Amino acid sequence: MSTLNEKKLFDKIQKLNLLNKRQEAIELLLPHIKDIEIKNSPRLFVKYAFLLYHVKLPEYSLKRGSKKQIIAEANINKAQKILQNVIALDKKYLSRKDLLSSKVFLAQIYAITKNKKAISLAKNNYKNSPSVTTANRLADVYFRLGDIKKAKIAYEKYENLLIKNKMLDFVALGDLAVIFKSLGDKTKADEYFKKALPLMPKNEVGWCMSQILSHNGFPIKIRRRL
Repeated sequence: MSTLNEKKLFDKIQKLNLLNKRQEAIELLLPHIKDIEIKNSPRLFVKYAFLLYHVKLPEYSLKRGSKKQIIAEANINKAQKILQNVIALDKKYLSRKDLLSSKVFLAQIYAITKNKKAISLAKNNYKNSPSVTTANRLADVYFRLGDIKKAKIAYEKYENLLIKNKMLDFVALGDLAVIFKSLGDKTKADEYFKKALPLMPKNEVGWCMSQILSHNGFPIKIRRRL
């Protein structure tokens, strides 16, 4: 696949992901990875693993052994194997960005499956490449594993990096509102919610954010889906 065609594919997948249409994104991606080895296009497989992990994630916490939970678990196990195979590739096949993405996603999978390897992997990701993404994912790992104190410290690093890098768009503000509510900090949660509200666009992405905020108990009218 040419660089231009790959970019177009990723743009389509990213849009579907933002709209929570991950099954559609998987169906779009599958023909492009059907007959190739991981080493020939690791970035496509990293994206596939990301989608597999997220598409049925809410169902992973259902009653163990239920049909939906079994499907979600199979997806997560498949995503984990893909990421481990990508990370094991000779570095001549792998960009630094794809390697980091693989390690970030793998740490999330370890956390959701309660594997304690998650903490050391997420800590190393942040140490070796401190960024908004690695700070957020480190905090998420701590939170999923029940260490709320360390999660709060890491989320504050994430918050400070967003402010420092002037990245406080409506998505980041909404994300911070949800995060601080989950941490029990209602004052900060309400502060970020009020900042996010007037910035939300009247499009599909704005609709998705309104859904997320409403689901987390914020007093917002669900925007009409376009």
